[in-house]
Amino acid sequence: MDRWLSRRALLLAVMLFLLVTVATIAGLFGGLDSLATDLRLRLPLSAVAWLSVPFVVAGSVGATALAVALSVLLLLRKRRSLALGLVLGYIVANAIELTLKFTFSHPNPPDLGHGGGSMIPSYLRLMTDAEIGLLPQRVLLDSYPSGHTARLLLLCLVVAAAWPGWRFRRALPALVVLLVLALVLGGSHWPSDVLGGASLGWACAAGAFLFARSNSSAATRPPATP
Repeated sequence: MDRWLSRRALLLAVMLFLLVTVATIAGLFGGLDSLATDLRLRLPLSAVAWLSVPFVVAGSVGATALAVALSVLLLLRKRRSLALGLVLGYIVANAIELTLKFTFSHPNPPDLGHGGGSMIPSYLRLMTDAEIGLLPQRVLLDSYPSGHTARLLLLCLVVAAAWPGWRFRRALPALVVLLVLALVLGGSHWPSDVLGGASLGWACAAGAFLFARSNSSAATRPPATP
């Protein structure tokens, strides 16, 4: 896991995020996004849409609750540096997501109107009124990058790094793949949104881990002799 959260990994994740962002703004992912729409037209989307609801909610309200709970757990286990790194990484991920959504327009996938429908009206109805009231309409209707993907990948990587011996950590990649499929096939995000969100979450997780390791090393370093 360390190689995925190293300095080289952080640099790679940042470069990947910048590349995907520029390509998305330039419209270079139009072909890939169109393929996702064609695939949605061939699937019974009613089942896929309902599968997507838990991931959409978990990636918004649920992710914040999970981040708080995970930070408290790390503090109780005396992993203060990693807890602080997680909080900072979470704040940075959300700040970058909101900045990009306010900077340029990248509308959500359309309602296909063939029986399955789009996840957009579904998850807006299922989200709490309090959350919708806190988020401007621009954030709800523009989709790049996928904050759901960024937040959940950040949390998954921090969990895997904090508990390397946990037997269920090998299931985390499958959870991320299921998240991607649910968001894309359910119509909440384009593939380009998910690529951008994944690279953003990876970069923030690597930054959180490196911050924690740097702080831990500084705390255990013996004082310099005069």
